[in-house]
Amino acid sequence: MKVYLLKCFQVDYNQAKENPPLADEGIQQALSYRRKYKSLEFQNCFVSSSIADYSSAMIFLDNKIAIIRDDRLNDEKNIIKLTEFLEYLNSNFSLNTILIVASPSVVDWLHKKIENSIILI
Repeated sequence: MKVYLLKCFQVDYNQAKENPPLADEGIQQALSYRRKYKSLEFQNCFVSSSIADYSSAMIFLDNKIAIIRDDRLNDEKNIIKLTEFLEYLNSNFSLNTILIVASPSVVDWLHKKIENSIILI
């Protein structure tokens, strides 16, 4: 299993304090990173329930694959759920190339736990 990790692009807290969307700059960042990493191909993409995480993945992947929302990626403090998520990945996607988009703290936690994972941003 090859795992790439992506931290959410810049959000617009003026739109909403809780679960804000991407800012215009975040959209531009996503487009820029899509061009930079266009040679990467993913079989699966998982995101937290955050609007900005989903939007980051949608723009970055250019709608090429389905994006799966997984609430276990919502909170880096819930080690049990994150561990369950990792077990799920290992059991079901061991041969795939996967993109995971989540908050910086979740991405950092996953990067420590997933051998050879790559942080794109």
